[in-house]
Amino acid sequence: MNEKHTNRWLALLRSSLTIAVAAALALWLGWSLRGGSHPAQADATGATDSAESDVKWWSCSMHAQVRLPRPGKCPLCPMDLIPVYENSSELAPGHIQISEANRRRMRVETTPVERRAVEKTIRMVGKIDYDETRIETITARVGGRIERLYVDFTGLEVSKGDHLVELFSPKLYTAQAELLQAREDVSIDAARERLAQLGLTQAQIASVEERRTPSDRMTVFAPQGGVVLHKNVRQGEYIAEGTQIVTIADLTKLWVMLDAYETDLAWLRYGQSVEFSVPAYPGATFAGTIAFIDTALDDRTRTVKVRVNVSNEDRRLKPNMFVRAIVRPTIAAGGRVMDPSLAGRWICPMHPDVVEEAPGACPVCDMQLVTTESRGYVNVATDDIELPLAIPISAALTTGKRAIVFVEVEGAERPEYEGREVTLGMRAGDWYLVEHGLAEGERVVTHGNFKLDSALQILAQPSMMSETHDASVEPDMLPASPELRGALNASWDAYLTLQSALADDALEPARAALDTLQAALDELRGNVPEGAAGDVVLGALVRYDQGLAAARSAATLDELRPAFEGLNAATTELVGAFGVEHGAAYEIHCPMALDDGANWLQATLEVRNPYYGAHMLDCGSVVQTLSEAHDD
Repeated sequence: MNEKHTNRWLALLRSSLTIAVAAALALWLGWSLRGGSHPAQADATGATDSAESDVKWWSCSMHAQVRLPRPGKCPLCPMDLIPVYENSSELAPGHIQISEANRRRMRVETTPVERRAVEKTIRMVGKIDYDETRIETITARVGGRIERLYVDFTGLEVSKGDHLVELFSPKLYTAQAELLQAREDVSIDAARERLAQLGLTQAQIASVEERRTPSDRMTVFAPQGGVVLHKNVRQGEYIAEGTQIVTIADLTKLWVMLDAYETDLAWLRYGQSVEFSVPAYPGATFAGTIAFIDTALDDRTRTVKVRVNVSNEDRRLKPNMFVRAIVRPTIAAGGRVMDPSLAGRWICPMHPDVVEEAPGACPVCDMQLVTTESRGYVNVATDDIELPLAIPISAALTTGKRAIVFVEVEGAERPEYEGREVTLGMRAGDWYLVEHGLAEGERVVTHGNFKLDSALQILAQPSMMSETHDASVEPDMLPASPELRGALNASWDAYLTLQSALADDALEPARAALDTLQAALDELRGNVPEGAAGDVVLGALVRYDQGLAAARSAATLDELRPAFEGLNAATTELVGAFGVEHGAAYEIHCPMALDDGANWLQATLEVRNPYYGAHMLDCGSVVQTLSEAHDD
């Protein structure tokens, strides 16, 4: 092949390649503009979604400036685009419509509002203690000398009937001689009683009568099994009548002394079952029964002592062990406590494990049994119990004292949802009790609700989470004394340090911030005010304690970040009630954090996401600004 033909062949090859590459690029560009799908892409049922024919554009719930002609991913973040419809302006304020296909894309899920008995979780901490009713002190009933001390160290375990000491006493000799002289006399019973009062058992008295010889020595036996807590005498020591010899504690039954916060007392009842764990046996769960709730509140810690009776036949539990306990009361309407297993039954006021079907006397202490209703339980067997309205916690978008839910509109041509402000009651586990704003049977959005709220903003409607908040109107702030304000400032600074460390992906600084936060909370605990302000502080301290327990057990950033959500809830409660002394606090929401979205607070407007760190540092948007403080 000559040079001329070679050049012509190469030119033809270059032209063919250019055409092929251009065709490929055109095909790729067309596919991209269609959102990466076939022009007639079918939905999950195999049919094309004809309802999307009136879509004006596709936008991002996080970046409203994005307007694209096709569905797909936001070019600024990994979120799916959502549609904006031609007829969006015809809907009532707070309403939004989406197509069935986009309902699936946005993963909008609903659940009915229902009446149900919900279970609340109450967490407490405390220590194991001796059962005071099973501690016995053996005292000398007659003076003399300790001839032999069999129990020669504390901690020794003894059984009932074991010998403890041998006592030499001339007084015993005289009393035994009187018994033997009285054998043929009518006063023999009095002589026997005299020896019993001096500490001899019936078997020892019978032995004296049998051998017919008095003795000046007596063996003292253990009246119960247990461990020796105290040894108060030494061998060879002379003791007087009434001297304490040894103290024995039976460890087969123990007490667990728990600290219950004032805010949890409404849900605690005599006879409730308690589960607890101890660090010595990871993964093991123990159980007991509430036997006593103290009548006095500790004004320093704002807690009440709760005593739990625990069986310890295997002796695994030891006094002074630290415990973490959980009580799970079942809540009826009005916040009343119910327990179907105790309905209409009778319980001993001294022994909560004694529960009978009919009135009578306790087989342990002979006290008359009382009704379980007298101990604060609802009688579900006879009372007309109305169960409370409840929704999953994921259904509520909460901002301070407001709560928003999205309710599915019945009878709409395509999926339509109404944003509605509701009044929530207490949180019980994974449920909120509903006070006002919802009816039984209505369906509320439990997944995708924040995306719906973001879509409202894209349609130029106000966000349901900030609709009633006028930036020019400051919410009522609780006053704080200088001491309380100092503790609040310290906790706020520690929180900001922790938030910043998580945003910087810095594990060790985050752990150090936890220690600083703990010190600030200790100071806060010592400055709890009276009245409504004190109630807010105590409620926040409960959440802080739970959040810190989870955070301190985290070994990695991935484990620490979910625990930060609990600490954020407590901080938001304090900042919402008392404000911040300098500047303002901005509440920021990231719809992608922790799967269903999560909030946090910052002192600056630049978004720094503590749940993602450098991976998606700027994922989030401001949902509200909290006002400055108003102190005394």
